[in-house]
Amino acid sequence: MSLTELEFREARSLRLPTLIFIMSEKHLVPETAVELDSEKRGKLAAFREEVKRASADSSMHRVYREFDSLEDFRDAVTQSVAVLRRDLDARAAENAAEGNRPGRQESADIPAARRLFHAEPSYIGGQAFVGRADQLAILDEWAAPADRSPVLLFDAIGGAGKSALTWEWVSHHATEVRGDWAGLFWYSFYEKGAVMADFCRAALAYTTNRPLDDFKELKQSELTDQLLRQLRRGPWLLVLDGLERVLVAYHRPDAARLADEDAGTTSDIIAARDPRAVIRPRDEDLLRGLAAAGPSKILIT
Repeated sequence: MSLTELEFREARSLRLPTLIFIMSEKHLVPETAVELDSEKRGKLAAFREEVKRASADSSMHRVYREFDSLEDFRDAVTQSVAVLRRDLDARAAENAAEGNRPGRQESADIPAARRLFHAEPSYIGGQAFVGRADQLAILDEWAAPADRSPVLLFDAIGGAGKSALTWEWVSHHATEVRGDWAGLFWYSFYEKGAVMADFCRAALAYTTNRPLDDFKELKQSELTDQLLRQLRRGPWLLVLDGLERVLVAYHRPDAARLADEDAGTTSDIIAARDPRAVIRPRDEDLLRGLAAAGPSKILIT
């Protein structure tokens, strides 16, 4: 058996959550990578079928996805890991909760929109929030219906307190500024697996009060269209914390070692790309749409 098959069988025997990604027949491969041995091809086909059957087991978190390209694979992995994280958090919360009524199944990862504020995940600050009265006043003024700007961006160096400021305002001030919010949704891009497609799914599940699985198979273009329609019915308040993580400048292996004077030069591995551009071109459509998502409000750090 291959190492892959051995790991799969071990995970199944331990009843561990399993994320399975298989290259589809549409994926381009070099001729030298094609298996010609008929016996080995037969074993591989049998293993694939076994994996498909096992993925139907609903008693554990299992994902089975086929991918047509490297980009398709990358998106499938990041989305599935994010969904798994929420599933594991929900299971842990269920196990820790006391007094649950038997037979009642309720989504723990995305609450009903009537629960006015939901975070993915909650921000945990190290100290009590004090000061920042000027910035809080800016947020109050922007959130009011009289201000027609859908987007407000807080930009500062790491550690300046952008997340703490916006969390304080959303948690304790936003509903005092106006009482007609359809809902308040916080999404952190600092978490593993956080990408724009996952943000779309989570935001749609919250704003529509539907299960997250309803949006699992949708393409990002479809997710974008549906989310923008929801936001235009608003007013919703969405917070995208740490959005710089989807930009080219923050998607590089040498970020910690690159000297300032080398940025943008021929020695810079991303010099050919605008560092302010998004990593995935399809994210641009969503960001452009959010910039015109009134009457909803989009707060970005």
